[in-house]
Amino acid sequence: MKFARGIFFLVAMAVIAVGSTRVEAASEAHATLQKSAHGLYIQPWFHESSGDMRQDMAAAQKAGKSLAVFWEQDGCHYCQEMHEVNLRDKDIADYISANFYVVQYDLHGENIVTGWDGIVQSQGELAGKLGVRGTPTVLFYRTAGEEATRLPGYAKPAIFKKVFEYVVEKGDAEASLIDWIRAKITAETKG
Repeated sequence: MKFARGIFFLVAMAVIAVGSTRVEAASEAHATLQKSAHGLYIQPWFHESSGDMRQDMAAAQKAGKSLAVFWEQDGCHYCQEMHEVNLRDKDIADYISANFYVVQYDLHGENIVTGWDGIVQSQGELAGKLGVRGTPTVLFYRTAGEEATRLPGYAKPAIFKKVFEYVVEKGDAEASLIDWIRAKITAETKG
């Protein structure tokens, strides 16, 4: 009986220790979330945009990666959620940083940038030209000016990562984003 209580005590302590570690990690992740001077949440592995989408694409290609442009805005709840949840997931962050050159633009930004067409404009004007209406929105490019796909709005972590996989695996050659993700999830649940 003493042995059983001892085992129960050890298991209970292990559960408490693991639980408190998770709480501490979640609190630490929230506490270390950084913002740029423009109020956008940032990740240490994001790249500073050159201010010219063509140069950002060249930098991505030089690194052997696709370009992912994260459009966000100050005060965006779902942008914060994306950074606190999705981009704090090590598996997701590692996958994205290994396969994508990530830059960040402000939906309403006044910073001057050059678009694919060589026209100089504010980030906000470029967002309108590219059809970015809300945040977060991620635009994906494998080559200059040719959008592979986009993720408009917040997606839960599993779907979020699948969109990045869709670009890396060139899923757009096979199916629409929705059909490709549906097929992948179906295959994973059967396998």
